[in-house]
Amino acid sequence: MHPVFRVSKQNIQQLDDSQARELISRLCRAEVRKNNVSSATVSWGGDQRAKDGGVDVRVVIEDKKNITGYIPRNKTIFQVKAVKTFTSASINKEMMKQGKLLPPIANLASDSGAYIITSTKSDVSDSALRDRIASMQSCIAKAGLSGQIHADFYDSQKIADWTEQFPAIVIWIRSVIGQSIVGWKPYTAWAYREDNIRAEYILDDKVKVKAPNSRQLISIEEAISQLRQDLQTTRSSIRIVGLSGVGKTRLVQALFDERIVQEVNALDQNCVIYTDISDNPTPQPNMMVELLLNETQHTIVIVDNCGADTHSKLTELVKRQNSNVSLVTLEYDIQDDLPDETQCYRLETSSEELVEKLVARRFPELTHSDIKKIAEFSGGNARVAFALAGTSEGKGQLSKLENNELFKRLFWQSNTQDENLLRSAEICSLLYSFNSEDISDESELSFLASLCDISVQTLNRHVIALQKRGLIQQRGKWKALLPHAIANRLAEQALENHVSNVLGALFSHQSATRIIQSFSHRLNFLHESDEARSIVCNWLNPGGRYADLNSLDTIGIKIFQFIAPVDQSVTLAALLRASEIEEFISIEKFERSYFTKIAKSLAYEENFFDSAVMILLRFAKVEPSNFTRSPARKDLESLFTCYLSGTLTPPSKRGEIIKKILDDSDEFKIRLGIDLIMSALKTRNFTSYGQFDFGAHSRGYGWQPKNIGDLNEWFSTFITLAHFAGMRPDPVGVELRRMFAKQFRELWACVQIDLSIQLMEVAQVFHSIDGWPGGWHAVQIIKRYDSKRINSDSLERLKQLEILLAPKNLNEEIRVTLFSGRNFFDYDDDIGSNDNKYYRFQLKLEQLGKQCASSDIHLIYELLPDLLKNDNHNNVFAFSKGFSISFGDIETLLIAIKKTIREIESTELDLAFVFGLISGWNERDPGAVAFFLENAVEDDTWSQFFPYLQQAIIIDDYGYERLIKSLTLGNAKIWRFKCLQGGQATSALSAKQMMTLISKIANDKEGATIAIEVLYMTVHNASERTDEYKLELAELCIHFFENFEWMRIDNRNANLSYHIKDILDFTLRPPLAIQNIDLMLSRLIDFERNTYRYRSRVYIKPFFLYHTHKTLDCIYQSDDDGSFSTAIYMMDDDFSFGDDHFFQPPENLVIEWCQVSPNDRCIFIAKICQIFKSRSDDIDEQNKIGLSDIAKSIFAFSDQKEIILKCFIDRFIPTSWSGSKAAIIRNRISLLDELNPNKNQHLQTLLEAAKHDLEMDAVAAAKSEDTQDRSQNERFE
Repeated sequence: MHPVFRVSKQNIQQLDDSQARELISRLCRAEVRKNNVSSATVSWGGDQRAKDGGVDVRVVIEDKKNITGYIPRNKTIFQVKAVKTFTSASINKEMMKQGKLLPPIANLASDSGAYIITSTKSDVSDSALRDRIASMQSCIAKAGLSGQIHADFYDSQKIADWTEQFPAIVIWIRSVIGQSIVGWKPYTAWAYREDNIRAEYILDDKVKVKAPNSRQLISIEEAISQLRQDLQTTRSSIRIVGLSGVGKTRLVQALFDERIVQEVNALDQNCVIYTDISDNPTPQPNMMVELLLNETQHTIVIVDNCGADTHSKLTELVKRQNSNVSLVTLEYDIQDDLPDETQCYRLETSSEELVEKLVARRFPELTHSDIKKIAEFSGGNARVAFALAGTSEGKGQLSKLENNELFKRLFWQSNTQDENLLRSAEICSLLYSFNSEDISDESELSFLASLCDISVQTLNRHVIALQKRGLIQQRGKWKALLPHAIANRLAEQALENHVSNVLGALFSHQSATRIIQSFSHRLNFLHESDEARSIVCNWLNPGGRYADLNSLDTIGIKIFQFIAPVDQSVTLAALLRASEIEEFISIEKFERSYFTKIAKSLAYEENFFDSAVMILLRFAKVEPSNFTRSPARKDLESLFTCYLSGTLTPPSKRGEIIKKILDDSDEFKIRLGIDLIMSALKTRNFTSYGQFDFGAHSRGYGWQPKNIGDLNEWFSTFITLAHFAGMRPDPVGVELRRMFAKQFRELWACVQIDLSIQLMEVAQVFHSIDGWPGGWHAVQIIKRYDSKRINSDSLERLKQLEILLAPKNLNEEIRVTLFSGRNFFDYDDDIGSNDNKYYRFQLKLEQLGKQCASSDIHLIYELLPDLLKNDNHNNVFAFSKGFSISFGDIETLLIAIKKTIREIESTELDLAFVFGLISGWNERDPGAVAFFLENAVEDDTWSQFFPYLQQAIIIDDYGYERLIKSLTLGNAKIWRFKCLQGGQATSALSAKQMMTLISKIANDKEGATIAIEVLYMTVHNASERTDEYKLELAELCIHFFENFEWMRIDNRNANLSYHIKDILDFTLRPPLAIQNIDLMLSRLIDFERNTYRYRSRVYIKPFFLYHTHKTLDCIYQSDDDGSFSTAIYMMDDDFSFGDDHFFQPPENLVIEWCQVSPNDRCIFIAKICQIFKSRSDDIDEQNKIGLSDIAKSIFAFSDQKEIILKCFIDRFIPTSWSGSKAAIIRNRISLLDELNPNKNQHLQTLLEAAKHDLEMDAVAAAKSEDTQDRSQNERFE
């Protein structure tokens, strides 16, 4: 346990009467919550010295659940004593009155309860403890209740041990005894100017909260319930943002307030700790969370004024496996780039009514008119309201002032007016934050002072004066003028008065880069300032400093992000110019997402929508279909949803945009237009994509339907669009009809609105074009799964539509079954029950194929283009197989197929129909199939796909020869031979034939990976073959790897690496590996020794396991300088634990190897062996449970223990890590005790010295981390 969470008996003994009772109460509540029991089962109160019947804290658990631990029974009462002498003699007086056991104690007998005396001043020995318990039992026995009541006595040491289980209670203990952990607080009044934890939290029904993934603002009551629900589970990360003064901290306090009754119970006050970054906490939040990861109890950590970077690091920590920490961070700044795991809540400003109530409670002397004026001026900001209320000098005075006068009153407060101070404040407000420690000539204070025409010393005095008035906040060396309501107004005044001076000095200062960035951050809030807009226009118009967006560096892009909201039209023009540059929109440009997010934000206003969409189109067009790094396509699609779109553009205009896109000749735009229609037709599961905030602009979620009329307008617009697009006779129409079929169920079953009439009309039109097989499938799904939740009229129309769309002939039945893009065996009643339904469906498909073969011959030729483009692979294969069994003229059909293949784009081609054709044909006429394949291997068209064609049937000796010929000719791409890993087709080949094929594949310049994959499946399928086959295959694998070029394998492909490991494991495992493996091993080791790229040491693991001595001999080769640096570097792997570590040979064999030359070999093993072992596959530091067996064995064997120990110690200090290096070192220190199980004194001396050295390393690391954390945490931007 870290010293931060240690509680001594002396700490407990410092508690007075009331503190002692509160401690036991807190511990009981925490204990029952730990056992998933409500803290309402704990009651307490009164004075310990009172004649209270022997009860200070009572626990009554009515549930049958048996609780264990420090509360031994479901009915337990605690007597708390904080007196210096509480001996055995005192117990009789405490438990008995007039010779009778006190009733509250005696009543415990009926429930087999427990009575416990907790004496916080006592420190008793074992014998004294037994005496006290015996005295308690004697009192119980006198009442004739012996054995019916459990009795125990807790002294200060036991109470300290109990307390250490709950970190939040440790924080409370240290605060009440005057030994607070700097900057950290238990549950108390955390909020600004709050000092009474019992003060009522006034619920404001007008305050709204933007909750995660919610398309509506929610009430404060709903937010409290949702936040409580989120935080009841460990590893949750919550971010609460909102302007300074809107009540974020007070809201968090309310989560633990049991008086606020919601659907979700209040959170446990005894499991929360709080800090404010501005209070310079020690330890820093990163370290505190790291320490809490080692604790077993759930702790909620609240970090106020927490920057986005710090939040991200804290989230990474609390999300670790087995973490018992939940996180809440609060900040006024809104950031888009929060971790995906974060739930972000945005608290809006309070209503004037709530501010009135808060001011009235805090300042009862003010008149109603004063209070009303303050609330109106504050704009819902309680901090501003409190500051202004504090300036009142008499009743009714404030209500008579104009806003400008109110602002001056707010600024001057009760101090004498000083125009120089005001000017300094204006200039300081121009920077979002500034360095307050550096006062040199080149400092930021010097820059600001020059704008005021005063000295740095004078400005510094002004800054201190402003800080005393609460108008400047500090984080470390950084200061900022806050709240924003004041800072932004001062900045506007500064620009009005000093704009020319500011711009003149801004770019000439030595620290210009940071100053400009901070100045731009302030501009971000000033879109209503003419001067701010003028500056941004000057910067972004052609020829301006930041006009060329493509050439901006990282700082320049950050500045652009800040100034983009100030003048949206100028920003839009700059993006339009830049998006015409190929390099700017390229997917290789890492920063592209910053620009697409701004473009999406600009689309909020209707008059900017068209241009913003054009910009996003340009970005999206260059993105491949598998592009996932914040694709612009997602931004575009999100702009066309019914809810959470982030734009005020009405449905009609968005429909016009899609129509223009669909009318374009560009194929990409057309396909995008279809996707946008589908986005618009979503009816549920809406999620926001990105943030809605944009500078200081007032933003909502965008247009959304308020009533049925709006819903009708929305869906009518886009269903009509789909209707006309689906009527097109080109591939666009085909694709639209297919996609619309997938969306059809969602639209028909929409609970908000009945769209069935309009959908019926569209379905009728689509049916007239091609029968619309996808529509028939959609109807079947609705009928099976949604019929009970749609109204009777809609259900009747659905039945009519089913009749219309049902297949009327064989052609339509085939299209419905194969071309709808769906499997329908799950709702096809004709194929029976669920048992083996899929296989019966495949038989039905074969039968359908046979019917087709027996029908009009023209039908199959009509279906060919669709059969060769369909992506429903399994269904087409089964249909094709059935067809070929019954069709006579396969040769002529294959000629037609070959012609059709040439006309289809390779990306759309699917040869499942051809494979099924060959498979079924082979059952009927294998000779004809063999003849076809003999010719296909050299055919211009078929040779490209030959591996697939051959794999459609069992590969015999002739098939093997054809595959060899195909590989020799090289007409088929080498990756197509990966199909040979399917075991059934190659089951007739011998091990030698398979290895010949695999070796020939490997010889291709791009074939190494394919060869390994095929070999892996060959080895995998060998489990079903004879021992002779396995032996031959293992021998051939050895020959294969003797000539294998390891450099051609991408070791970063973890899946491939483990496949290789499994192949080697099969090859080397006795009794198969009877051949000499020297050449095979040496080639691999030579590769590992001479490569400096990413290594996958997993390959070597089987060698160590089955050929330990030989492998160690091969690796243990000295370098030219006589050292073994390369061998050690090659084996270095301190990142793997448990079964993942590659060096896991039998320990006895390692020791045998070391016996040859123990002085040097033991040292080598100490440097390369697995040093730690884990409880599980989890590699989190807190889960390591000890030193590995091999490490302990080599230490015990070696006579050079001091040298071996030094090797281990060097490896105890991580060279690469996640989280706190100091915490990792400290967690490892105690593991050294495992090296001395027999408590050898000399050895213990060595270990203690090593522990001391490690502790010094931990101290140094902690100091470095604290410095680094402060530099990152204690800042405003």
